Amino acid sequence: MKHTIKTSRLAALSKLLLFGIMAFSCLSVMAQQEDSLIAIGQRDVAQARQVIAANQLLPKRIATDPWRQIDGQVVYANGEYAQGKDWVGFVGKVLEVQPTGIRIDGGYFFDHKRGEQGDVAFHGVFFVSDYPYPVAENDRVGGGQLLIAKISDDYTYETVIGGTSTIHSLDYGVPCSPPAPTPEQLAAIKEMQEEKQEADKERAEQGQANAVKFLLTIVTNGDASAQCDLAEHYLNGKGVETNKDAAIYWFTQAANQGSIGASNELVKLK
Repeated sequence: MKHTIKTSRLAALSKLLLFGIMAFSCLSVMAQQEDSLIAIGQRDVAQARQVIAANQLLPKRIATDPWRQIDGQVVYANGEYAQGKDWVGFVGKVLEVQPTGIRIDGGYFFDHKRGEQGDVAFHGVFFVSDYPYPVAENDRVGGGQLLIAKISDDYTYETVIGGTSTIHSLDYGVPCSPPAPTPEQLAAIKEMQEEKQEADKERAEQGQANAVKFLLTIVTNGDASAQCDLAEHYLNGKGVETNKDAAIYWFTQAANQGSIGASNELVKLK
């Protein structure tokens, strides 16, 4: 019997140990998938989580300088980014400031709807040309605001030991105002505004009609306030055809119950 109990305990401990190994293996696989998702190579998991957190925040904000002049065209950069094109959000620490832009150690991110695993982020050193704001080495850019730029050709620079290094590059472009709408766009905007106004008017009229239907169900219960409201609808033609006689009738019903407001309206109408 003692041998049987001991064997059972060993079996239970073995199962617990196996469960622990499986759980640890599952966590390890999850961590590997997280690394793979953002393609950061040998970076640690803590750094990866920072990248993921930043990427999740980007689509929820409007970009700084949403309109840019770039490649000879004026583009709505914020829209290009949201549509998953060659525009990315970026954050990081400034390593070097040059006349043509800034070299950054950080990351840039596609919109969260973009692409497959391995195509959603880059983390490392990259260059942003035409960055328009004054910064100094070790300043951080992005973070509290959404900065976006267009993916550009690689950038090559001289290192401190006299060699060269080639890194990824983004083009910020030149911030600008949105282009003036064309006559066709102005006509379309006017048409949309007129359609909205008509729809708003129809909704308001339907609301007034519904109010009249409701008041008709309760005025016969002797509700003086409802009788005054219904009289106002008939007097002003809101939700019902204008009917002065009906307005006087319901003001009179309310006045007979002591409504001072109804009595004052009857004096005006007579």
